[in-house]
Amino acid sequence: MAHDEARTMNTAVRPHFSEKTDRNPVGANTQADMWKLGQRQSLIIVCCCIIAIVVALDATILVPLLPLFCELYYIPIYLESVKGLSPTLAGVGLMPISAVVLPTSAVAGFIISKYGRFRWAIWSGWATTIIATTLLLLLNTSTRTYAWVLIFATVGFGHGLNFSALSICVQAFADPPDVGYAAGLYTFMRTFGMCIGVPIGGTVFQNRFTYHIRGLDLPDGVSTNAEVLISTLKTIPKSSGLRQSLDLAYAQSFQDIVKVLIGVAVLGGAELPVFEERNHG
Repeated sequence: MAHDEARTMNTAVRPHFSEKTDRNPVGANTQADMWKLGQRQSLIIVCCCIIAIVVALDATILVPLLPLFCELYYIPIYLESVKGLSPTLAGVGLMPISAVVLPTSAVAGFIISKYGRFRWAIWSGWATTIIATTLLLLLNTSTRTYAWVLIFATVGFGHGLNFSALSICVQAFADPPDVGYAAGLYTFMRTFGMCIGVPIGGTVFQNRFTYHIRGLDLPDGVSTNAEVLISTLKTIPKSSGLRQSLDLAYAQSFQDIVKVLIGVAVLGGAELPVFEERNHG
């Protein structure tokens, strides 16, 4: 009798419980809300990771490449204005940098791939870059040809080491499935460094050039476009006081850019402890 009553109660309660559960949407709504919350949290985490990666790459890739592109643009301006070279010869004047960057980068890449170590190239590359950028302060109106050729070669050596080391370390820090993304983002940040390196240098150069020639009697608008003034500068005799003053202004403005680049190079050198070798094998 007791068993029959218990069976009857279970039969009566079970449909009632199921019907109540089916009619009550609280469980379904809770699951949907939790799913949406999880999606929202995942999106926040992904955004934070992207921001962290961009900031890290900005500090570790953009900072090293910004001085290179700035130097490649304003060294010819120095050669054309202060040294009086033609645009073609000013481009030839960059050959010491290019001639050293390519073999240095190739040799460094070969050594890194053979021994599996890249931090040595980053440390030595940045040390050389800081020294070479500081040596650019020696460029003035009386610098001899052999001197700036040697300085440019030193600049190329430092940047050549950084080219290979940074490209490899970015891929080494990434997980194997993300190596392609890391390589693509490295290329993007390298191009971005070129895009902002030239405008930053132009702002510094133009403002400092206007400051250095403030005492000269020049027509309005000339001081606001230093690059255009170079063509007019070459028509002025070198023995004239105006030409000497303008040459000095160009040299001092170039040195002001170099001082900014030294600060950027030191900033990049201060980030060297973050590079730790990682072995995925």
